[in-house]
Amino acid sequence: MTTESVVKPKVGVFGVRHHWGCDHVGQERAPEFLRQAGLFKGKKDYGDLVFPHYNKDIPIKVQNRTERILLEGNRPLMIGGDHSVTYGVVKGLLKQLKNFGGIIWVDAHTDFDDRKEDAFGNVFGLGHANVLYLLSKVVPKERICVIGATRMRDYAVRNNILMLNPKDYNRAISRVTNDGELGFYLSCDIDALKRKFAPSTFYNNNGCMTLEEMTTICRESAKSGLMVGSDLVEISPTRDDEKDKRTMESAKEIIEAMI
Repeated sequence: MTTESVVKPKVGVFGVRHHWGCDHVGQERAPEFLRQAGLFKGKKDYGDLVFPHYNKDIPIKVQNRTERILLEGNRPLMIGGDHSVTYGVVKGLLKQLKNFGGIIWVDAHTDFDDRKEDAFGNVFGLGHANVLYLLSKVVPKERICVIGATRMRDYAVRNNILMLNPKDYNRAISRVTNDGELGFYLSCDIDALKRKFAPSTFYNNNGCMTLEEMTTICRESAKSGLMVGSDLVEISPTRDDEKDKRTMESAKEIIEAMI
């Protein structure tokens, strides 16, 4: 990878207050929740994109914010929001970075639902369950790796998406960067963690990873010099002080590891 193609290591953080890609509310509160706890201090803070209502321009607005951060020489760190908001970030990276390679997706779910409509005949739009499938239309499938998935695996298998366990992160980095020639995006859903590490997430019964495993992936990704952006999504503050405290402590360690 040439020096011109590597995003400078200074981090530009922004939030996306959005829950419209899933069937429940809560994740839209996470950016404000984390900011109030001081997790953005010392970082270039680009503020939050707030979406109180759904509109079709949401991915474009997320993409535009991502491009602004890149053009100012910073590496984007996005805090969701449900996982569908990652779509706009990746689109921004694809537009601005010539040597963008692929995606490492850390999640209890593959988010690779490839059905065109549900059992009731409703046509799927961009959502948290199909966002990675839609991204595979713009990023080659051989440049996508999923780590830690325990659910929705069949969709990924039939689409030839590589699924790995948390200890195989070096294999994932090598694959999506073409052995170090390209940059990659790291997307982390906090529900990949075991419930005891992150109880404040809606889908909190499916994760198999320890906090140490996730922070190791994030830290080694950052140390590789090839990570061009990252995100942490699907934190759902519950207003239960004990649950939120444990989730906050995990989120802090993950964010610090990404930097």
